[in-house]
Parts: sequence; C-alpha cells; structure tokens
Amino acid sequence: AGGGGGYDPAAACDNVLLFLPHSFAHNGHGSQLNNYLLAVLIATFTNRAMVILEPPPALNVFKSNSQFGCPPEAWETRVVRTGAPPKRVGWDFDFPRGLSRLIKHPAWLSRGCPVPC
Repeated sequence: AGGGGGYDPAAACDNVLLFLPHSFAHNGHGSQLNNYLLAVLIATFTNRAMVILEPPPALNVFKSNSQFGCPPEAWETRVVRTGAPPKRVGWDFDFPRGLSRLIKHPAWLSRGCPVPC
C-alpha cells in the first residue's frame, strides 16, 4: 500500500548541505548573512538538511576569537583579590563564536543531523 514518495526520517541525513561560513568571514557581517540566507534557500529547494560547520578554536584567526567582536560575556573571569573586580583569565569556550553568534540555526533546517565525518 502507498507509494515511496513521502518523507523518510531515516534517510534525512543521507544528503546534507554542509555550510562553511568561515571561508568568507573576512567579507563582513552582511556578506555572511547573505550567504547564510542563500544556503538556506538552496537547502530548502533541494530538500536537503543544512548543517553548519564552524572551525575549531585552534583554527581561529581573529584576535577576539570571533569576527563579530568580543563582548564582556565572552570572557572567563576570576576574582584574584578580595574586593577587586574580576579579572579576565581566558576565553569562555561555551560562548558562541563565528556565525552562530548572530543566528540561531533552526533545528527543522538541520533536521537534527550532525556534522558528517
């Protein structure tokens, strides 16, 4: 009964569009957002899951760990003297870097697919 033309959740991650925003990070915020929107349209019209691959921290080339600047919340701080303000001791690696700082990539677009190996 029934044809094979429906949505198959088991095969949802077989064919993904892997988006690499870092490759054009030096072209400005507008360029990155435009490229993201274009990739979303391509993924939607080709019926593919879209997964974003941000570079690992070791490959970061930006002084502030992001091309979008460095807000105070991005730093790990520690009080080193009683009564003194907290001192920056390093980058908070749980804080978003890259394009994920500007956008919230919807789960329906990635279909829950992980970054392929």
